[in-house]
Order: sequence, then structure tokens, then C-alpha cells
Amino acid sequence: MVKNSRLRRLVLPVIAAWGVGVASLLLFAGPTEPAAPAAPPRAAGITGPATATPAALESSPAAPAPNLVDQSRADADRKSAGCIECHTGIEDMHASPHVVLGCIDCHGGDPTPGLTMRKAHVSPRHPEHWPSSANPADASVLLNHESPEFIRFVNP
Repeated sequence: MVKNSRLRRLVLPVIAAWGVGVASLLLFAGPTEPAAPAAPPRAAGITGPATATPAALESSPAAPAPNLVDQSRADADRKSAGCIECHTGIEDMHASPHVVLGCIDCHGGDPTPGLTMRKAHVSPRHPEHWPSSANPADASVLLNHESPEFIRFVNP
């Protein structure tokens, strides 16, 4: 509270002009602790720690993706079927029986048999720079402007 009567005479008109609520906050409130951040609202059915947000819980996968090392030869062959239709005469990339990978495990794309080249391959963001399957002379610079999926397709 304002104890000095002279100061009170100067402050009271300000209180009347501003309104009691604002002035009392400014003049009569003592130092306070900063308020703790409010916990996010919890959606019904969400479990987990109180600090977890529903969006964080929804985005986390239920189970880890299967390890490619553990896939069968049949799985790897399915991931290469459409690729081998067009890319005939290409030797097996992994002669070792311990490395079982399909084409799309490294290159991405769609291995469905019968697709056109445009549908099976990953498209670049800037097709004008990639007119053929040959890498352009300045490919290392152009790849800086491409999507990670296209970079993986060109050079896994």
C-alpha cells in the first residue's frame, strides 16, 4: 500500500483514471512467482505420463519397422519384381546369401509389375535437370535441390 499521503494524492487520481483493477495490480501487488506452465489437456483414452501430449503419442509407431536383415528371399524378390521386368540383364547386387535386399529397399520407388517407368521411378522435383537416366555433369549441385526420396533413388 502507498503510505505517503503526498504520494497517495498523486496516485489516487491515476487509479481513478485507469480503473481500480489495473492500478491495484501495478501499485499494490507485491513480487510474485512466475506461474507454472499449465499441463496440456488430456484426451479421453490417452495413457502415459502427464507430460505427454496426444499428438506425440499418436505420432509414435506402435511397433518398430521390420528389420530388412530379417526379411526372406521371397519378400526381397517381391520388392524387385517390377524392377527386373524392365532392367533385364542386371546381375544380382548382393551375391552373398547373408544380404537379402530387394531393389526398393535401397532405391525406393514402386516395384509393382506392369507399371510405366514414370509410375515406378521416383520423380525429381526439377525434371528439367534430369532429362535422361544419366546423371548431369553438375548432379552434386542439383541434388541439393531434390527430395530425399529422389536422392535415395539416384544414389542409395
